[in-house]
Amino acid sequence: MPHERLRAVAMENMLTHFIYNYMLPTMVTILESIKDKLVSPAESVTLSGLGMHIPKDDSPRTDFNWVDFYHNLSLSGLQSCSFFQNEIGTFNSAGIPLITINQALMQSYNQYNNYGRQNLRP
Repeated sequence: MPHERLRAVAMENMLTHFIYNYMLPTMVTILESIKDKLVSPAESVTLSGLGMHIPKDDSPRTDFNWVDFYHNLSLSGLQSCSFFQNEIGTFNSAGIPLITINQALMQSYNQYNNYGRQNLRP
């Protein structure tokens, strides 16, 4: 049994390494290359003009960053993965953060995904 647990942990570590080091950068590259097919010029102007407040809502405004948007968009759907929960945090069933591990990463994830949902056509 301990041997099986070690194997499972090793497999999870390999998957985490793969996702962070290969899958996310690949997704960012793909989204960059097809942005003009997914985002209208008006949506692009709107998003580019948004101000981000990271790591907290009252932090100084920074400009919207497309690479950060693609990265955080690529994390969508991975919230139940252990690497997400161990590096960023956890959410309740309504999508509200329960536990925040890294405030800057959680705020970035939430703001970029919320702005995307609010400003892009379905």
